[in-house]
Amino acid sequence: MRDRLHSNMIRAAAYGAARTLQRSAKAFGWSPVSLEPETLEAVARRSARLDDFGDPYYREGLGRLVHSLEHDADLHLIGRVYMRRLIGNALINRLLLQEHRRTRPEIHQAPLRPPIIITGLPRTGSTLLHRMMSRIPGLFAPPYWLLVRPLPTHPGEPDEVRRSAARREMRWWKVITPSVRAKHKTGITMPEECMLALSLTFQTQFFNSVVPVESYLAWYATSDRRQKYADYRSILLALQAAHPDKTLLLKAPDHLGGLDALCAAVPEAKIVQLHRDPVAVVNSLASLVSSSQFGLTGRRDPQRLAAYLADYLETTLRRSLEQRPHLPVPVLDIHYDRLIADPVDTAAKILAGFDQPLPPRGRAAMAKYLASASQAQRSPHLYSGAEFGLDDAKTAERFKFYSASFAAGT
Repeated sequence: MRDRLHSNMIRAAAYGAARTLQRSAKAFGWSPVSLEPETLEAVARRSARLDDFGDPYYREGLGRLVHSLEHDADLHLIGRVYMRRLIGNALINRLLLQEHRRTRPEIHQAPLRPPIIITGLPRTGSTLLHRMMSRIPGLFAPPYWLLVRPLPTHPGEPDEVRRSAARREMRWWKVITPSVRAKHKTGITMPEECMLALSLTFQTQFFNSVVPVESYLAWYATSDRRQKYADYRSILLALQAAHPDKTLLLKAPDHLGGLDALCAAVPEAKIVQLHRDPVAVVNSLASLVSSSQFGLTGRRDPQRLAAYLADYLETTLRRSLEQRPHLPVPVLDIHYDRLIADPVDTAAKILAGFDQPLPPRGRAAMAKYLASASQAQRSPHLYSGAEFGLDDAKTAERFKFYSASFAAGT
């Protein structure tokens, strides 16, 4: 208790000093931490000692992200430093991906073993399903450290170098956002969302989970994602090369609005889409994102946050419903209620739906995970739409187009 109080006091003092310095800098029209794309690209080139970022499509997303950071996010100094590091790491990963394609063409020309990809609305039980299924022999769910650092900086680099770098970044994050842990537990060796690796495309909702980038998210909701998923395929091939005897198990709600582009780039994919009452989704997501965003910004507007998140989810769902009838691969629909009622049986049915047998030790491994996760569970995540100016009846009406298509029994 005393350590936590001491940590909170240090955090409050640091934030106070950062905000004071940022206000003073603004008064003189000067920023102590540049977020100019050209500057960040130059720093990444020097750091990685590489020059080729590949297809320049990413620059539109990078430019829109930086514009949104400057005009929407109200970053304090710690926020600017954090986002500069985050963008810099994404650019370095982009350089490393191009170098990997150049030096290891046999990996990027190899056939891709059909991956299982879990998507759907956020807050639909995807983390539970993903982490539970990761215990099934023969499946590999990339952990946090591998997604934020998917490629070594040079041939022969030990994995521990990347794990240590990811560990340092996570320590930063846990200090900045202490309340997130009760709502989404994570660690460097835990399976995590593959949208972390997609930060190198600068087309992902991930950035909005860190800071309020409203205009960037609105642009991303309707963006063309074909080039993004060409890079995604390369990332999957690199991960597969490191684990050739396993089937990749991936998950990210981020895929929902781009299933057509995903299937075009990864036609081997076996896709699971999770569904849940959209009222619970909107309310829960607003609560989670507010906790994660408020560590890096002086902006405190929960009603505005909830409003633009609901806009994004509606655009994403409508886009998904338009794409679904035309996808070249089948999508297996699973409802949250069914998953929560019997997680192990749901996972078994998912594999059966893909004509993939459940290994003999699979059920026991998943049951063991559920038991340990239940024991480690801290306080429940409590949330209410009223906290964010949301009316549940109006939210239900707004998303009726989706609820009508995917009823609770699917």
